[in-house]
Amino acid sequence: GNLGSQAKLCVRILELFFSGALLMDEVDLVLHPLKSELNFPIGKKEPLDLTETNAGKGFRWEIPYHLLDALFYATSGSMSVPLHGSAEADKVLREMQVVIEEGTNLRVLQRTPHLVLLSRRFYNEKIRPILIRWAVFWFSMQRKSGVEDSHIISYLSVEKSSSEGNSRFSRIGINVEKVDDEVFKMLNLCHELIHSVIPFVLAKIDRVSYGLLSLEQIEREKSAEFLVPKSRSITAVPFVGKDVPSERSEFAHPDIVISLTILAFRYEGLRHYELKDLLKALQQSMFDEEGPFAKRPSSRQFVEWVYLAGGVVRGISREEHQKMLQVPGVRKQSNDSVEVWPLRLIDFDDSEQFEPLFKLLHRLPQLIHSYLHNTIFPDVLKHQAMKLSASGQELGGDMLFKRRLGFSGTPSELLPLELGKCRYDRGTDGKLQHVLTDPKVVSFKMIESPWSVRSLLDLIAGSSDPQYHALIDTGALITGMTNLEVASYLIEAGLQWAEGVVFLDELDRKMILLRDGHKVVPLNQCDIHKARRFAFYDQVHTTGMDIQHCLNARAVLTLGKDMTFRDYAQGAYRMRGIGMGQTIQLFVIPEVQQLINDNLRSVQSQKSNEEKLSLLERVSAWLVINSMRSEKVQFNMLCEQNMRNVWRKNAFNFLVWRCNDVGTTDSDKKLVRCIDAFLERLDFQIESEIPRERTFSERLADMHRQNDDLLERDEERQQVNHIKKIATWTDEKSEEKLVQLPESEFIEERNLSAEQEQEQE
Repeated sequence: GNLGSQAKLCVRILELFFSGALLMDEVDLVLHPLKSELNFPIGKKEPLDLTETNAGKGFRWEIPYHLLDALFYATSGSMSVPLHGSAEADKVLREMQVVIEEGTNLRVLQRTPHLVLLSRRFYNEKIRPILIRWAVFWFSMQRKSGVEDSHIISYLSVEKSSSEGNSRFSRIGINVEKVDDEVFKMLNLCHELIHSVIPFVLAKIDRVSYGLLSLEQIEREKSAEFLVPKSRSITAVPFVGKDVPSERSEFAHPDIVISLTILAFRYEGLRHYELKDLLKALQQSMFDEEGPFAKRPSSRQFVEWVYLAGGVVRGISREEHQKMLQVPGVRKQSNDSVEVWPLRLIDFDDSEQFEPLFKLLHRLPQLIHSYLHNTIFPDVLKHQAMKLSASGQELGGDMLFKRRLGFSGTPSELLPLELGKCRYDRGTDGKLQHVLTDPKVVSFKMIESPWSVRSLLDLIAGSSDPQYHALIDTGALITGMTNLEVASYLIEAGLQWAEGVVFLDELDRKMILLRDGHKVVPLNQCDIHKARRFAFYDQVHTTGMDIQHCLNARAVLTLGKDMTFRDYAQGAYRMRGIGMGQTIQLFVIPEVQQLINDNLRSVQSQKSNEEKLSLLERVSAWLVINSMRSEKVQFNMLCEQNMRNVWRKNAFNFLVWRCNDVGTTDSDKKLVRCIDAFLERLDFQIESEIPRERTFSERLADMHRQNDDLLERDEERQQVNHIKKIATWTDEKSEEKLVQLPESEFIEERNLSAEQEQEQE
């Protein structure tokens, strides 16, 4: 059959691979346990748990919307939850405002480009207790839950832990037998959101780690060879760097998709075409309804949105506007209200009529809430129960290629077992540390609070002593502007000595914006001397991109909260002559300064005054600690992948050997079992009982038990046991070391960061 002939063709290709040699550049990225993963969901799409319940529709996304609304209210004063007028709710929201202000002053929260969480401890101690009390209002708005408010607060306050098991909840006094399954699921979803998902998403930066695709990006993807899944164009997707979405992947965990989509729409607003389609549909509904135009439900809805956004609809008095509000909401204060035509008279294809409406409404919380609840989430939140998965093991191990060689300027030990040990170029790491902590090569500037993207650019453009020749934005501080806009802003704000600013466009081409006539031309067609031009490397181009600079060039390098030493070294070495005439000035924002101090406080306090680390040494030490944190998550993942590889290799060899039987009546249980080795089950059900956390070692032991039948030789079992032993040993060691992150946070980081590729629709 067709399957059989495809299988035979695959085997012939695999034979070619196996007889060849594989060369991998930037091998630490190509085989990265977390970034180099392919998750491909298969099977029938089923509705997600808690989206259709007896109590109502869409609780899976309404609960996170409710919780995040408290944070939006604290930072912008706008929300969409109908709780205005409740004295108790107002008190909780005011407390949240005070805490957010306190966090900003302590520099454990960053306010540029939006609210960003920098300290998990501050979240746990200050923000989480208020969110828990805010969650109680959600339950009070539902039908009788059967659980007292004090019990809800106690239940949601219990820490995640694997050792205490059920005893932690028995003390609270909830009668598990009497609580409805759906209510229990809501409690568990709230617990998961408040303890894991919300702190995880608040630490991410919109348009750097995630974001919505712009219309141009969607069009570009559609014009490529493959079809774009609908979910990619209407929900938040992973970004590989500032303003650069990943090519095809999406977030795998539904609660991450929901929370990041809510945040992305609240920060970025509806896109032009979405608002136009939404209002056209509303207008059509109004024409289909009966009665006087002004009293039709769709017309009233439109008036309500316009009024809440601070505008007025012509022909309707202010008193009537207020009377028509179905839900009391906070009206945006504005001195000169924008006047818009009634819904029935608007031509949405006329830009003169649509543009003022777009400015007024595209970020309105109530409209975004309605759009997500009625249009987006019901459409995309269906999931598949199985996925095919592959990782760097297939390339690094000897399943596909007999001979493998890898190269990297920033090597790592986190490699598949079968690739062997990394052979380091002696002295390279020491040289990097030496150069990057040498005050003759690297200086620093402490940025004063409050800072903004434009204040940083003004500082660079206006500086004549020192004169800067490049901005290397490794910390992704320059957000909310395209590279061309940054270049244009720099030329207008200063850089009097420069005749042009070099930047990289969407297609990774080196372009230069000329001061003369503001023309943009390819860099290779421009004859401006390198001493007379400035270069801007946006975050995604701070690795692997070469632009020549004059021999004594000085670059600004930014530090961001999620950077590792690899990012720092890669960014700094864009200046190919660093340490040989070229120098760097680090821009240290107050929030990053605070993170460095917090991380190194225990180390610094043990040293005498003479031994105290210089700021450059502290920066390096902090970046190495960040690398260790991210490598702990990678290491856990690598253990899982190394272990799976042992039985997958046996399954793979059996499938190749029996390829002639695929798709025929001779395909037996063993063939099906071997295919099953490459499948993983996806379970996004919410438990309707008290959940129990499993440790990493327990999860590995479960995996071994389920796949022991595919292990054929004693040495394979020894290999699996060796991996389990390493995992247990590192679990114990990590408790004593500098990198103190609870086990549950590592599992959480791995689960919540997971990405997947959808089948092309």
